[in-house]
Amino acid sequence: VSVIKPPPPEEEGVNAEDYFSAIMRGGASVARGFGWLIEQFPGELGDGIGVAIQDLELGKVASGRKSKAELKKQWQPLAKKIRFQLLKDYVFFPLLAGPFFFTVFSGNLVANLMRNLWTFMIIFCGHFTAKAEVFPKSVVENETQGHWYLRQLRGSSNLKGGKIFHILSGNLSHQIEHHLFPTVPARRYGELSREVKAICEKYGQHYNMGSLSSQFGQVLYRILRHSLPSQPKPFAAMTTA
Repeated sequence: VSVIKPPPPEEEGVNAEDYFSAIMRGGASVARGFGWLIEQFPGELGDGIGVAIQDLELGKVASGRKSKAELKKQWQPLAKKIRFQLLKDYVFFPLLAGPFFFTVFSGNLVANLMRNLWTFMIIFCGHFTAKAEVFPKSVVENETQGHWYLRQLRGSSNLKGGKIFHILSGNLSHQIEHHLFPTVPARRYGELSREVKAICEKYGQHYNMGSLSSQFGQVLYRILRHSLPSQPKPFAAMTTA
């Protein structure tokens, strides 16, 4: 699924979806935490355009922490991508259909909405369930390899389902394995999940897995809860106990 996002200011030309995915794997929800995840909710339902605009960080421009020149530099390539995507889906392809213009137009609109809703559910169920932990930036300082793996385990969650369900999710229903082994082909995640789960049971670690309805219910509650003022609990250092 292609989601349009602006590249990080310091790395123009970098695919932003891969960039943020790398942040989630390497620095777990470390840098942005609840706020950033909650902000993605409307964006994922808007064909990725909402996410892209949110990632421009307009609030920083309004507060003076980001210059208009920086914003313009980010906006120009993004505007080009948005224009291309909208023209392709809602003008070019419908025109090719001739008298069926409005049929193709509405079909693309519904298909994009369904795709983005499904993507939103799968991605959030992998990162934002009740027991998926979020860590402060300090955890990456002098982090051992063992604690890196532990953080990926505790900051992710999986979805139960059959073979077809996992294929439809791009195997991101195995989000724990996706974070632990980001370079392994996704089709191997199911096989790896059995071994990871066995290791968790052996060492007393929680393997966060549940049905789509259960995990998504936790996501919705967490979004609503953290959209209100709250006081985060003090972070407890990670241990293998």
